[in-house]
Amino acid sequence: LGSDIRSLTERIEILESRPASYPTARTPAIDEPTLTPEETMQEIRTAMLDPNGELSPALLTSVSQALESIRLQEEREEEQRRAERTAERIEERLVQLTDRLGLMKNQTDQMRTILTDSAIKREEMMRNAREGGGDWGNMRETMRTMRDETDAQVAAVLSPAQYDQYKEMGGDFGRDFGRGGFG
Repeated sequence: LGSDIRSLTERIEILESRPASYPTARTPAIDEPTLTPEETMQEIRTAMLDPNGELSPALLTSVSQALESIRLQEEREEEQRRAERTAERIEERLVQLTDRLGLMKNQTDQMRTILTDSAIKREEMMRNAREGGGDWGNMRETMRTMRDETDAQVAAVLSPAQYDQYKEMGGDFGRDFGRGGFG
C-alpha cells in the first residue's frame, strides 16, 4: 500500500505541475468532499504513517479525480501519437506513390487529402467501436464501403494507367485492416 501511495503521490505531483488545459469528464457531485492539493498531500502523509488506518472520503475522492484526470490525459496523448503515426504512414505512402506512379504535385496533394480523410474516417469508426458506439459485426462491410469510396476518389485523380498500377501496389493501405496492417 505504501508503494502504491508513493506512486500515486508522484503522479499527482506531476499532474499538478502541468497547466490544466482540458476539463475532466468527471466533476464531483455537490456532496462529495474535495481537498486542496496541500490537504491532499497532508492526508497522504497521514495515511503513510498509519497504513492500516481509514482513508478519508475526501482523500478517496481526490485520488479518484486525479486518476480520472491521468486517464483522460493518457487517452489524449495516445490519440495524438496515433494521429502522428497515421500522418507519417500517409507521407511514406505518398513518397512510394509519387516515385512509382510518377505523380505530379497536384496529384500528390489530392492523394494526401484523400488518404488523410480516409484515415480520419477509419480512426473515427474504430474509436466509436472501442467506446461502444460502433458495430463490430458490421465493421468489415463498412470498411469495404469506405475503401470503395476511397478507390473511386483515387481513380478520379489518377490516369487510368496510374490507377492500374496503384491497384497492383495494393491500393489504399487501409485495406490491411484486420490483418495487422497499417489501418
